Amino acid sequence: MDFGKFHFGSIEIDGVSYEHDVVIDRGKVRKRKKKPSRKFREEFGHTPLSSGEKIPWKCRRLIIGTGRYGSLPVMNEVKFQARTRKITLLIIPTDQAIRTLAQEAKNRIGAVPVINEEGQLVGIISERDIIRGMSEYADAVLTLPAEQLMTRDVKTCSSEDQLVDLMEVMTLQRIRHLPVIENGALHGIVSIGDVVKQRLEEVQSEAEELRRYIRSP
Repeated sequence: MDFGKFHFGSIEIDGVSYEHDVVIDRGKVRKRKKKPSRKFREEFGHTPLSSGEKIPWKCRRLIIGTGRYGSLPVMNEVKFQARTRKITLLIIPTDQAIRTLAQEAKNRIGAVPVINEEGQLVGIISERDIIRGMSEYADAVLTLPAEQLMTRDVKTCSSEDQLVDLMEVMTLQRIRHLPVIENGALHGIVSIGDVVKQRLEEVQSEAEELRRYIRSP
């Protein structure tokens, strides 16, 4: 997704200019429908974002751009729903939200391991850690050392672990990356994408074996 010019009241996405608030949901752009929130306009001075709107909750983290000057109010009920759904919520000015989304799309990096001078894993920085840092420190997050943002209690695996065990850890811990440790040193990192791809290949192989068995005399 390519973000172009952003001005007060308009934003350009993939070469298309939108003269209204938009919602980006899994790569699709749609107009924000404010009607359910307009009854709160007098209370907040602006039409806020309320839980009555169609919010794209099918995600792990939700970024809300509050306009060029950060004037869009976000009601507490939206923040409560995010906590209830265990969704990381980032509320920042729209230009900062655009930079966050554009950089993420460009690099496609979900997590980075942190290694000390002895080559030992001491932490991991995921997109969630960065978002939490941006919520607390805003643009200053770019100047912070890795140790201030990283998750220190890192779940790891070995090259001998079974696929089903990796899937269980990722599901129970709600994480998407597992560093691979051998003899105390980092040897790689397994993502949830790697696990899903491998499982699909196994299922396809099992299905082919079953078809061959059925066709055999």
